[in-house]
Amino acid sequence: EAESAVERERLRLARDLHDEVGSGLGRVILFAGEADRLKDDSVRLSAALGRLRTTAQELVQHAREIVWAVTPQNDRVASLIERLGDHAEEVLRAAGVACQLDLDPDPPPLALSSEARHSLFLAVKEALHNSLKYSRATEVRLEVRVTDGWLTIGLTDNGCGFAPGERRGSGHGLRNIA
Repeated sequence: EAESAVERERLRLARDLHDEVGSGLGRVILFAGEADRLKDDSVRLSAALGRLRTTAQELVQHAREIVWAVTPQNDRVASLIERLGDHAEEVLRAAGVACQLDLDPDPPPLALSSEARHSLFLAVKEALHNSLKYSRATEVRLEVRVTDGWLTIGLTDNGCGFAPGERRGSGHGLRNIA
């Protein structure tokens, strides 16, 4: 069972590196080539360099997420709570949306597998993204608590909301969260 868990984690890590870092590096190469071709057009060159910078920043963030997810010292609920709070603050600040955090200040020392931490982080990350993309919220609240051994994560905003079952866009975000 332990070998199987290690193998699953290795496969997930390889998939994350391929999907996130590999495709991102491919975009960096494309944008660098575009910038090289546009060196005589300062306006378009500036836009190409902006895309290059944004993609590089995203890659750094993805690499940090992968390293955090596989670091054994982070296999505690407290580490997940801290990471969720940091990520919410960073993303919401960049979007100009007020961030209210209600994080468990002293969670019990419960273990959490790397796979579970990663999945929970991605679910909250997707929920934050959806809130910013669709709700037109000016304030988002993240609540993370451990009560009687149960981890509860709540994300609410003051945006327009949506009806249960309603789909916006063509993505798989809500299905992935579930």
